[in-house]
Amino acid sequence: MKTGWPYSLPLTALVGSFLIILLCVLLTSPARNIGYGLVFFASLAVFLISLGHLIVHLRRGTMTKLNRLRVIIVSVAIVLAAMFKSAQSLGWADGLLLIAATLGVLFYIGRRA
Repeated sequence: MKTGWPYSLPLTALVGSFLIILLCVLLTSPARNIGYGLVFFASLAVFLISLGHLIVHLRRGTMTKLNRLRVIIVSVAIVLAAMFKSAQSLGWADGLLLIAATLGVLFYIGRRA
């Protein structure tokens, strides 16, 4: 049986990844070392997944397998869009393709569950 506050892990990951993102933005330059970009996008993924978990917990009260998959898919799509946009390779056609693929996967997992 779980005891304690159910939001403690997502909240800790949310705050920790936000601090890492803030430090990456303020103290580093990805033009000098690409590793900083990797750290930034990895922490952005953790931040978005934790934020999604918190939102689902606050709205629904529990996290189901379907909601967990939805949070991960939407978070990965946002991180991919940010990566492509930062590389200046995300045009309107690519953006529409990314949105269509994300909506297709969300529809597919909704039907499979």
